Amino acid sequence: MLSNSLSSAEDFKFEIPYKSLYGVINAPNKEEALLNLKNYLTKEWYQGHNDTGWYNNHKSSEDIYNGYWSFESGAIAKILELDDHILKDIPYYPYDMVHYLED
Repeated sequence: MLSNSLSSAEDFKFEIPYKSLYGVINAPNKEEALLNLKNYLTKEWYQGHNDTGWYNNHKSSEDIYNGYWSFESGAIAKILELDDHILKDIPYYPYDMVHYLED
């Protein structure tokens, strides 16, 4: 287990979509954590925010879209020291931010 700071998925204040991160944080190894994070980004993150004010901003006729970023995913990848290169081209993953100031 990479971390034991959460005892269950129910420890998340906002379960949708964040409870899926329990499987990332508590994965038995980094490879599984990375696969779980990829699944979270591709299948759960954007869809899980369908009740937010910014959801579907990219469809607006006004100039209000600035991008969608799962900052928590970048933070978790950095904290857990995951080799996140497979996430580089995944929508919503802030790869450039995670690797800022690296060679």
